[in-house]
Amino acid sequence: MLDNRCARMGVFCVRGSPGKCFIGFSYNLESTFKRLRFELNMNACSYKALQSYWNACGPLEFCVLEEFVPEEGSGDELDARIKARMFTLQKTFGSDAELLQTSVQA
Repeated sequence: MLDNRCARMGVFCVRGSPGKCFIGFSYNLESTFKRLRFELNMNACSYKALQSYWNACGPLEFCVLEEFVPEEGSGDELDARIKARMFTLQKTFGSDAELLQTSVQA
């Protein structure tokens, strides 16, 4: 049976207490959270700073900062909106926030 639900997309945060947080975006939040948890547990996360933080602090909280609903229009427009919002949220969190998608240009 096919699942007709749309994947949740948006900007997310991975954080421990106190301090540092990691901000990223995903077109499928649930899959991204599952993948990151698996990689972190296996000590194989492609985001080395996040892996180091996990190793030092233990399990972290994964939370959605802002969810996006696909609208009519181009995928490029949605992509630009999500990335712009990620950068804005990073500034809101200040110097303790690090972007996971380091190859993304502002």
